[in-house]
Amino acid sequence: MNKISNGERSTENERYNGSTKAIEIKNLNEYFTNLTSKGIAEQYNSLKFGPSKSTEIGKKAENKMKNRYMDLLPYDDTRVILKNHPKENSEVSDYINANYIDGYKKAKAYISTQGPLERTIIDFWHMIWQEKACKIIMAANIIEDCKKKCEKYWPDTTASYGDITITLQSEKCYLDYTIRNFLLHHKDGTSRHIRQYHFTAWPDHGVPLYPLSLVMLLKAAKKYQPFCEAPLVLHCSAGVGRSGTVMLLDAAIDMAENEGYVDIVSMLAKMRQSRSNLVETVEQFTFVYRALVDYFCGEVTQKSCDEFQTYYNLKESESSKTLLKQQFERLKALISVETSSLSVQSRFYFKAPNSLTGETAHNSDNCKQELNHFYVNGHGKRNAYIVIQYPKVECIHEFWQLAYDVESRIIIVFGHANSQENKYPTYWPESNTLHQGNLKIDYITSELNFGVLIHTFNLRNSVEPQTSRVIKQCHILDWDESEDWPPPKNTIINLFNALETSLKGKPVLIVYKNNPCCAGFICASWIIYRQVIEDRLVDVFTAVRTIRRNQPSFINSLESYQKLYDLASSIVNENNSKL
Repeated sequence: MNKISNGERSTENERYNGSTKAIEIKNLNEYFTNLTSKGIAEQYNSLKFGPSKSTEIGKKAENKMKNRYMDLLPYDDTRVILKNHPKENSEVSDYINANYIDGYKKAKAYISTQGPLERTIIDFWHMIWQEKACKIIMAANIIEDCKKKCEKYWPDTTASYGDITITLQSEKCYLDYTIRNFLLHHKDGTSRHIRQYHFTAWPDHGVPLYPLSLVMLLKAAKKYQPFCEAPLVLHCSAGVGRSGTVMLLDAAIDMAENEGYVDIVSMLAKMRQSRSNLVETVEQFTFVYRALVDYFCGEVTQKSCDEFQTYYNLKESESSKTLLKQQFERLKALISVETSSLSVQSRFYFKAPNSLTGETAHNSDNCKQELNHFYVNGHGKRNAYIVIQYPKVECIHEFWQLAYDVESRIIIVFGHANSQENKYPTYWPESNTLHQGNLKIDYITSELNFGVLIHTFNLRNSVEPQTSRVIKQCHILDWDESEDWPPPKNTIINLFNALETSLKGKPVLIVYKNNPCCAGFICASWIIYRQVIEDRLVDVFTAVRTIRRNQPSFINSLESYQKLYDLASSIVNENNSKL
């Protein structure tokens, strides 16, 4: 394929006219904007759909039960052939519903396979080991639309599949995907590591709302074991629609970054010679275009710490403040669409048994009404925070029961610990021990640091004394939640630094009086902090998108959004000074 010069181009002749054309990346946005839905459909329909080569091996009697869908079988000439299969399997054959697919200037860059069935899990892991694969991309959820799309083929801890024992070493859950790290140990004594990228944001029908989330997943996957020459294993349910879309996008990004132009029509035509029906719908085909436009022609908000400062300084200029406003408006529009079909407040009401509290039914009803809380996701962890309204006197037991049940080690409270009649009672012990049913809260110590008053307690249950734990309650004294504005940036950063060793992977309780938006700012700030500490990345856009998935009222002004950028800059500067 020859690169097309600018002189050979015009907006008109770039439109699809029945022949394949490469599009320069600098012209991609204009091209896609001018490309009508009819034009995209013409491109897509010009490609052959359905099997065009022999699939006889998949039709054999001993192999039929290993196919999820009998009308989606692997081509015989590109299929993955299993070798030295474990003999304990009574259905032994060299067959698995999988094909090698060429990528950009790389033969067998991918293996596209169906989501494993219960009877093919051993085959799947045998293929992973045989091909020396180090990465898996899963583009489906186990259950979708009340139907099983894929068997859960990995363990929660450790399990053996044929000759291979697999141990889950870690799991990090982000807004749109989950990353799992596994250790594979073969019976011959050798071991390997493999990482699974599970994209969870693909809806039952259609395509992901935010294309850049898939692009970012692909970029993250490229950074993991970058010199591994083994094929990238992809699967969804059938291993053709979503898997084909991910492969096509990945290869197109490679082509664009290396050549400066892209030709997804020719690329898909070539891929379909290895496995039929890759990219099953026009919508999936259009999604690839849209993802390329967003990545190469739009604004990518995720930045490395090294490049963030330049990006931040640009945002500070007058001309760029308009861009920040546009980013915030895009964020609001995206969240509005994402949450329209969700129960956005994952809200629960706790009601303790009367036998523990001795309260009347009337007071229990008050607790049910007032002690409400909702979970908020964090960086790499679901339900990292619990945002909860300040408890009334009659609900103090329920508050501590919640802290005990979720094993929280941290409580954040805004403003001075003042009591206004029964409205904001002192629900913690200021000395000695507070008794709440079976729970006992022992006062240990108090200290004032960097504008934060930290009380340390021991929380224990008289019925289960072995479960006692230390819990810290942090009053951010100079943060008046009625003003919406955070305290000095150093106060927040120093607080996060001080609490690092106390989290223990458990939810943080964030208590607000009247305005939950302060809790939203803390949640978003903590996500940004963890981005920098764990991944050396900054993405304020994604941090806010994450918390607003649970509560759309969080970070509801451009000023608050700007202050998160200011805080991110301070976090990066402090972290850089430690390196």
